[in-house]
Order: sequence, then structure tokens, then C-alpha cells
Amino acid sequence: ALVYEVVWLRMLGLVLGNSAYAATVVLTAFMAGLALGSLALGRRAEHLRNPLAVYGWIEVAIGVYCALTPALMELASAIYFGIDRVLGLQQTGVSLVQFAIAFLLLLVPTTLMGGTLPVLSQALAGHSARPGRTVGALYAINTFGAVAGVAVGAYALIPSLGNRLTIALAAVGNLAVGAVALGL
Repeated sequence: ALVYEVVWLRMLGLVLGNSAYAATVVLTAFMAGLALGSLALGRRAEHLRNPLAVYGWIEVAIGVYCALTPALMELASAIYFGIDRVLGLQQTGVSLVQFAIAFLLLLVPTTLMGGTLPVLSQALAGHSARPGRTVGALYAINTFGAVAGVAVGAYALIPSLGNRLTIALAAVGNLAVGAVALGL
């Protein structure tokens, strides 16, 4: 998830022309999506018949949607400029339109990302004699993975592969994780 965050920040910085605006959009969408996904799926997780399968499908959906984000960002850019040409907005209006479109574009995958931990926690805790310890270990592994994703993404993948191939590689990772979860 945080590999995507770093790439989206770079890509939106090019579109929005200001890294502060890009950071604001990405962080706002990321935190809002994580909260929405956690809220929506956290409430339903204990009622799922097969939470591991749901987790697998969520990972597949994240991978597919995120693989499309470069094309979606190009489309969003065309929409920004089209709205600006038609409405002739002042800078504040253009900024608000850009924020809204980019926010909505990123809210979909980040909401899915927010749902993964509650669903996977339910899947693992349901088969554990010590669910608190199991979920705690899951959170620790998830946090370590986030740190590794940011470091490897920013300092290795993006410089060597570029934005699009980094997103493609991360998407393949989501698809692989989803396939393994579905296989289990």
C-alpha cells in the first residue's frame, strides 16, 4: 500500500504542479480510505463466512484498480483541464476541482486497503487459541511491511523502474497475495 502512496505522490506532483498539494491529496485520501475500509469491513468481518476468501478478493481488486491508476490519473488530468477551460475557474477553484477528482480517484483503492487488516485479522483470529497475540503479530508484520514498502519503493524501485513499472510490480504483488489467499 505504501509503495502506491509514494508513487501516487510523485505522479500527482507532476499533475498538480506542487508537491504540497499532491501530498495533501494523497495523505487525505489514504487516511480517509483506511478509516472507511476499516470501519465498513471491520463491522462485517466477524459475520463473514470465509474471511480469508474475502481478503483474497480485496487484494485482487486492489491490484487491478492500482494497475489502472496511471491511466486514471491521465484521465483525471484531462478532466481538470477540461473543467478549467469550460468554467474558467480562478486558481482556488481549479485547486479544489483537482483535489476532489484526485481524492475520489484514490479513495477507492485506499478504502479497499483499509478493509484488508480487519478481514485478515478475523480470518487469523478465528483459528487461533490466542487471538490477541495472533492479531498483534499481524499488526507488527503489517507495520514492518509498510516500512519496507516505503523504503524499497522510494529508494530502489522507483529510481530503477520508474513510476509505471513500480505500480505494475506492486499490483502483481497484490494479485499474487490475493491468489494465495483464495487458494488457501
